[in-house]
Formats: sequence, structure tokens, C-alpha cells
Amino acid sequence: MVDRSNLLIVGGSRGIGLAIATKAIENRYLVTVVARTKTDNLKNSEINFIKQDFNDISLTRSTLATVKPDVLILCVAQGLYGDVLSFSNEQIVQCIQTSYTSTVLWIREAIDVLPKNSKICWISSLTAKIPNYHWSYYASAKAGVEHFIECVREQAATRGISITVCYPGCVATDFHRYAGTQTPEGAINAAEIAGNLLQAVESRLEFWASDMDREVIDKIYELDKTCRHRFQDLLK
Repeated sequence: MVDRSNLLIVGGSRGIGLAIATKAIENRYLVTVVARTKTDNLKNSEINFIKQDFNDISLTRSTLATVKPDVLILCVAQGLYGDVLSFSNEQIVQCIQTSYTSTVLWIREAIDVLPKNSKICWISSLTAKIPNYHWSYYASAKAGVEHFIECVREQAATRGISITVCYPGCVATDFHRYAGTQTPEGAINAAEIAGNLLQAVESRLEFWASDMDREVIDKIYELDKTCRHRFQDLLK
């Protein structure tokens, strides 16, 4: 019997996380999802479920040690859409806690706990590269995680652990509605990118972006030649 890779998706009960989980099952992964709520999509499926709040960091290490994933995918973030004065201090703290602090701590624990030759995937956003006052807190949190990953890549690599940062583009999920705005026209279905995203992680790419964002990424890296090589396959 061929061993099946063990995949843990944090935030996999809906949206991009669920699409990746579904594709991974098709690809014969053993899939476990961590989320606060077990949605109807997870019932009567082959996907294992762990009820856990992403921000309850006290449980992170034990969850990773119990599941022992070969691949960890982090799909959790909280958006705030509006100008910088639109939100209460409590809302801002919650956004930064979810989109930055807890994400960094999950990655830190994963580097320490995951078995050798594991893979970590983090779902980023082009807002981390494109300043936009409507997304000020969310964008800065995403940018902070990206800098953290760049700082720890080498240390992770000494343990055989790769980290892939993914830019899925504008995806039609509930994310925008929860953030306080509407899903933009032209947003793609999460299922359309799940397979390519999963393949990028399997291939241990440092970065991956969906086809719909090639032109945007090209413009960004015209201003930052030092990182352009990481997108060389996309920008040919």
C-alpha cells in the first residue's frame, strides 16, 4: 500500500480552504480540517474535522503534534474594508490578531513540530504588495507575515521544511462580505485555482500566483527587481 500524504488545512470549512481540501481528497491525500464550525460541506465526507479557534494558540502545538501533517495550509485571515478611521480599536486588534499574530505563531510552531521534509503553505493577498487605504489593517498584517516568512525561510529549510506563499487573486468567497464590502466582478471560483495551488505547494515553490494576477504582479515587480526572479515562470 502506498503511503498517503497527510494534509492539515487550518480554516478549511469554507472558501479557498474547503476547495483545497476537496481537491486534496481527489488526489488521495489524508485531509484534516481545523475550523470553528463544521459546515454542511464537511458532513458525510472523507475530510476529518477538528473544532478549534485559530486564535486559541494554546491548542496549536498539540493539534500539530496529533495530526503530524506532511503539508500544512493556513487559510485564515480577517479583512476590514474602509478608511483608517472606520473601525474601533477592538476590531483592529482582532484583525491583526487573526491575520498576523496567530498566523505567525502557527508558522513558528509548525517549523518546530512538523516532521522533516514537510511543507507549509500560507495564503497571502496582493494587498500585501499594493497599498490601499480601504484595506489598511488587513494589508499591513499580510505584509508583516510575508516579512516574517522571509526571515525564517532559511531556518525552516535546515529542517527540510519549505514555505510557499500563495496569491490566489480575487476569489468568490464570503471574505469580502465579512470584511464589509462586495465581491468584485470577475472574481474566480475557488475550485478553479485549488489544483494549481496544491501543485505549487507539492513542488515546494517559494511563491505562486493565479493566472488572473500575472499583469498585476508584473507591474509590482517592475518596482522591485530583487524579487522578480521568484516569479520568473509566471512572467515569461
